[in-house]
Amino acid sequence: LLVGDLSYANGNQPIWDNFGTLIEQHARFVPWIFAIGNHEVESLGTIAYTTRYQTPDFYSFNYGFAHVIVMSSVRNTNPGSTQYTWLQQDLAAINREVTPWVIAAWHHQWYCSNTHHYKTAEQMRINMEGLLYANKVDLVFNGHVHA
Repeated sequence: LLVGDLSYANGNQPIWDNFGTLIEQHARFVPWIFAIGNHEVESLGTIAYTTRYQTPDFYSFNYGFAHVIVMSSVRNTNPGSTQYTWLQQDLAAINREVTPWVIAAWHHQWYCSNTHHYKTAEQMRINMEGLLYANKVDLVFNGHVHA
């Protein structure tokens, strides 16, 4: 589970290719789950990332006893947005008898004591934290801060 900032290519396309080559041997046998981060958003948007990995900006899946939710902290999270509405529907459809654990992941953290990254995703937190609490999400993974 990689929660964004995959290659740090920053517009240099061969770096994306090098990253893909580096993970290829492992990724052939082990699922790699990506969440989009700020370094996947380049001057042309997310074309380099989405062309290579063809992963939606937000999605979910079941793995064993876990329901895993991957969201985008670089896309619209306002109530009524596509991602917000999708999250509401996804959380409502979880069967805790089948997947008793609910894990959520996205790039930008909601809580951080690092003053440089303090409240980086505050609007996402305001918009979505209540949904996660109300639906008793068990575990959250974030990235962004290199601590």
